[in-house]
Amino acid sequence: TYDALLIYGFGVSAGLGFAYLFVLQIPFLLTIVVWGLLTSILAALALAGGYAAETSNDWRDEDPRTHEQREIQVLRGLSACLLVGAAAYACFLAFMRKRVQLAVGILKEAARALATMPALALLPALQVAGLLVFFVAWVAYAAFLASSGEVATTTTEYDGVEVSYKEWTYSRTQQWAALYLVFCWFWTSEFIFALGQLVIAGATVQWYFSRDKSKAALYTPLGLLVLLLRIAKRHAGTAAFGALVVALCKTAQAVVQYVRRVTPAKKNPVARIVLDCVTACLAAIERCIRFLNKHAYIQTVLHGVGFCRAGFRAFALIVENGGRVMAVAVVAKLVLFFGKLAVALLTTCAFYVYVVEALADELHGVVAPTACCFVMAFFTVDTFNNIFEMCIWTILQCFVVDESQFKSNPFASGALQSCIKRTAAARPGHGCSTRSDDAGPLRDQFQKYDADGSGAIDAAELKTLLKDLTGAEPSKAEVKKMITAVDGDSDGTICWDEFKIIHKKALDGTLPFKGLKDAMESFDVMLDNMDDSDDDD
Repeated sequence: TYDALLIYGFGVSAGLGFAYLFVLQIPFLLTIVVWGLLTSILAALALAGGYAAETSNDWRDEDPRTHEQREIQVLRGLSACLLVGAAAYACFLAFMRKRVQLAVGILKEAARALATMPALALLPALQVAGLLVFFVAWVAYAAFLASSGEVATTTTEYDGVEVSYKEWTYSRTQQWAALYLVFCWFWTSEFIFALGQLVIAGATVQWYFSRDKSKAALYTPLGLLVLLLRIAKRHAGTAAFGALVVALCKTAQAVVQYVRRVTPAKKNPVARIVLDCVTACLAAIERCIRFLNKHAYIQTVLHGVGFCRAGFRAFALIVENGGRVMAVAVVAKLVLFFGKLAVALLTTCAFYVYVVEALADELHGVVAPTACCFVMAFFTVDTFNNIFEMCIWTILQCFVVDESQFKSNPFASGALQSCIKRTAAARPGHGCSTRSDDAGPLRDQFQKYDADGSGAIDAAELKTLLKDLTGAEPSKAEVKKMITAVDGDSDGTICWDEFKIIHKKALDGTLPFKGLKDAMESFDVMLDNMDDSDDDD
């Protein structure tokens, strides 16, 4: 029974989860399902409103009347609210229809990406292993700290009888050490989780901005481990910063709960209500931070920027694309929830059939094992959905970059590519989040030499640019000096904003490259080409 539980609860549910990804890619199926679910809400509101109106009319025409006039008026008001809500919801669907279609396309692309990167399913196992290693050390420290207090005898009176008991007492320093230990657990666990999100974002970005998607596939555990090490080397600081913010919020919640349950405030009903409100506010803030962190990690992978800058970029992207973010969030929640429920139920049914057919004589009952299988399958699919959801949000941000920077030759495929072409035709020269000064020959130069589509030019790509324009290959020291002069975030690459700084300094004559004759000549050539192109226009 235990072997069957493990096989079905983890193995079969994971296999059905991947099968669900291929089901989502069936033409028109996801569109029909999503619009069917959305319009069913509209139909439910309209039918409920109509039924309430008809019932109120029946109550009014009763003879003799068995319902009071006030009840009839309340039912009519409810009917009006439902019908107005149905009309408003219909207008909302009409307004959001293109964004919903875009969300469907993004989900299909994310399903396609994750289906070609099955090794990502092993990522939770690596995270659990890391947590277990840390947990062993953490428990040892916690046990040492718990045993470092002093045993004190306390005497109290109960029903006229003195009762003595012993309890552990801790100094203020030990209490602060316990709080620090709790904070360490929150920070480390969140750091491991953040690294996993960065790995998923990195794999998805690499897949999206590859012309040959097969070369970006991730099938082996070794490939996943290499990607994890590369992400940890480049972006461990970003993960630590994001984890720190979440850990501080969770620690504050723990402190509030301690105050509520241990201090004299637990006997004050007003104080308990206030502390519960504070806890609810902190929980809401934590959810907002997690959502923003998720998008900040994607920005970090896309543009190679630090956490703070990535957070501002993520917030700006969410504000500029509010409709798209809302549509993707709603559609993703619907698809992920029903997919999770369907996979868990199918796994449970398969386990039930196996138990009844093969193990019925060995068990006293099948209800408990079947319930355990459902819980295990639901947990497994929920973990899988977390990976899928991160892929979805990464595809959305990749689409925004693709739409604004590569609309003439986008990396997207299928419905997303059609969307980019429609946007380019409707708004020539504009993308989803592109400013007016982001177009032109200089931008074309940047995109031309950003070979991997990462949104930044690294040392090798800058070396290629200088070699193409000057005919001479610059040294590593010259390339490094040029990058250092404008690399404000010290990430070793040149993003678009930093590339424009090079342009401005070259125009002003303030570029600090007195000994780099070839580099200065290359910029003269580039600027001459830009001026010629402007004259032709």
